[in-house]
Amino acid sequence: MPRKPDFIMPTDEEDARINQGIALDADSPELTEADFQRAEPASAIVPDLASQRRVRSIESPDEEAGFYPA
Repeated sequence: MPRKPDFIMPTDEEDARINQGIALDADSPELTEADFQRAEPASAIVPDLASQRRVRSIESPDEEAGFYPA
C-alpha cells in the first residue's frame, strides 16, 4: 500500500461547489491581485519575528536524508 494515495482532481461540479463555499466564507476571503501587491514580509510588520526563528540542527547525514535508526 502506498504511503499517500494518488491525488484526485475534483470534477467540474465539485470544483464549482468548492469555489461557492469559498465565496460564501466571509471570514476567509480569497486574496485579490491588489492584496498581493500590498503584501509585505511578516518581518517588516513584526521585526522581532526574525529573532524568534528556530533552526533545527541536523545530527547526521543519515538523518538529513530521512534515514532514522530503528
